[in-house]
Amino acid sequence: MRSSLNYWSTSWLNPEGIDRRETLLAGQLIVVVTGSLVGSFVAIENSQVHFHGFPIDPNRKLMQIAQRLLDQMAFSATTDMIDPENRTREVVEFENGCASGSFEMWGHRLVGPSGSTSEVPWVILKFPGTGGRAEQASTHPAGALPEGSVLSVWAVNPPGYGTSGGKPSMTTMPAVIRCAVARVGSMHPHTRLLVTGNSLGCMWALYAAANCQPDALLLRNPFSLRELISGQWRYNWWNLGAARWIAGAVSGELDAVANARQCHVPCMIVQSGNDSLIPVRFQAMVIEALSGRNETLVIPGADHGDPMPESMEIDFLAIIRRLLIG
Repeated sequence: MRSSLNYWSTSWLNPEGIDRRETLLAGQLIVVVTGSLVGSFVAIENSQVHFHGFPIDPNRKLMQIAQRLLDQMAFSATTDMIDPENRTREVVEFENGCASGSFEMWGHRLVGPSGSTSEVPWVILKFPGTGGRAEQASTHPAGALPEGSVLSVWAVNPPGYGTSGGKPSMTTMPAVIRCAVARVGSMHPHTRLLVTGNSLGCMWALYAAANCQPDALLLRNPFSLRELISGQWRYNWWNLGAARWIAGAVSGELDAVANARQCHVPCMIVQSGNDSLIPVRFQAMVIEALSGRNETLVIPGADHGDPMPESMEIDFLAIIRRLLIG
């Protein structure tokens, strides 16, 4: 049987992308530091900074810059056309403070609303990794549950991905997640919700667990973005630790470790045993913080995007059915 985890093959911060983004980031940091030094000698009146006669808040401006750099570092949005095959498209509106926008979800409808199972049916909501697209999301892990027990499987394209409007940003993701969960719930009332996340998508899944009350989680290589950026040598050596400043732009509501502590639902974690992109210690921070019943399946020797070998399918099925069915 072909591995059901092949949809997890996209990697976060692939080696080609690292060079491009880090080069861009280095240039931007030089501009930021140089501008800050020059600006410190001009237009300061009564301890307030002025630009062309208008007062500005330097701390706020610096945080906005850090937020933009964080978004460029974390997201790998694509907008090329992808054949969705037999998937159904849903457009969802969201509001984020004073801003508003829309994003798309693509879904597989597996059985009719009258379903053949006597159990409360499941709906699956998926958050792909940074390079993933909803148009390519499979129906996994629906095949691991009893036939007829899953009504549909939906995946989210955040703003900036596919034909979702706007730009990808950490600031809009909480509203996107809440609205995605609400839309799935309105389409399928009186169902149980399984939220899945892959790599960066685990941040969104954990936010959903802490704030939207799903019934279960399935995570592949979850990690803490703030600790990864601030603690990984490769993100800091060339900028004298300025990446730690960027890491501080990860908001508290998206803190994966804090949200894991608020996750009280059953959770299965699939972990690559030899992950070169997200070292195991950054994943362990999240896994150890989970408050609910959880089990981890480690794929020995696997790198970040390696699929699960067929020999481990039996173990996968046993764990997910034990957690979701009992």
